[in-house]
Amino acid sequence: MSVEANAMGIRLNPDVFVSYRRTDKEFVERFVSVLEERGPEVWWDDDIEAGDDWRESIVENLADSDCLVIVFSKECNDSTQLVKELAVADHLKKVVIPIKIDDAEPTGSFLYELAWRNWINVHPDPTSKMDAAAARIVESLKEAGWMPSPRRSPTNGSPEPAPTPGAPSASAASTAAFAPPTASAPPEAGAAPAPAPSFAPPTLTPTAAPPAHRSTGERPSRATASSIPGPTRFRFRDAFPFHWADFVAPVLVFGVVLFSPAEEGQSFAVTLGDSLLVGLMLLAVIGLIAFPIRYYRRRANPYRVARNLVISNLTFAVGGAIAGLLTASSLVEEGETTGSVQIDLSMGFFIFGLLFAAVSFVIFFALSKARAKRELRAHMETV
Repeated sequence: MSVEANAMGIRLNPDVFVSYRRTDKEFVERFVSVLEERGPEVWWDDDIEAGDDWRESIVENLADSDCLVIVFSKECNDSTQLVKELAVADHLKKVVIPIKIDDAEPTGSFLYELAWRNWINVHPDPTSKMDAAAARIVESLKEAGWMPSPRRSPTNGSPEPAPTPGAPSASAASTAAFAPPTASAPPEAGAAPAPAPSFAPPTLTPTAAPPAHRSTGERPSRATASSIPGPTRFRFRDAFPFHWADFVAPVLVFGVVLFSPAEEGQSFAVTLGDSLLVGLMLLAVIGLIAFPIRYYRRRANPYRVARNLVISNLTFAVGGAIAGLLTASSLVEEGETTGSVQIDLSMGFFIFGLLFAAVSFVIFFALSKARAKRELRAHMETV
């Protein structure tokens, strides 16, 4: 059933957007019918009209909907399109409800994004559990503030029954309630006067407002270019999640080395380089352990964590290379030149910077994956 327009030609915004893989189309087609019988307007890609831009239709209807339902199966883990739709829904703060129809578990981006969502598990017999899953989705929609469309019954969401033959329709009764009384014959002599007609309209129940957008208080009505998640702005605090206490030990070590008696013939530049080198290496080791734990506690996005760890550790490497250049003259051995030692030091610091970033990310990823699996089990409801 297409939700592009109602019987009067007025476009209806979908309540539910269904995302799925083509291999599950047979199940989704039946499930959409079951869900629509309970009231919500459902949009899925079968509603795309011939000649329409399918990308534009998907983003537009996803922005207009209140909820994204993901019919999740093993093939979904390999779908980049589902990842994009989930990213748009998360950016617009939509309700996201995954439905698990087989024994596969989410991996990669899906595990990170969907672990804390409230799952509906219809495996191992998804066909027989369609109605229970649909009821659970409607319940979740109502908890989020959704109300059935005015053209549907407010009790169970089913279409209003046809009027009984001979009885006035709802529209006729409403018109009669507001119609002025017709002229009547004058009362007979001695008869009591007729009561004055009442023109007060019947009490109307106010229509519930559409669900509010949870982040801004407004529901987006149309997708725009700004609705699509773009590159995030770099912030120093994200790439370098330091606490003030992290600097105490490096600063103390820097001061001790800087003001310790210099060796015979050693210049101040070499002493300064040694101090910077020792202080930066100690700070990098602290970051190697502290950064992934702090990213984990913040529930940071893995892709941004990888980017930030590369930025922070390469920054340490640059600092170490600069410090190494100051001390290179004291490290020159027989057969070497200062330039060759400087190049070796710089390359070594960059290699160690990348290794530190990799180790930090492995620590963060291991912690995050373990937590995601715990949350996935805790948020899985079998119907």
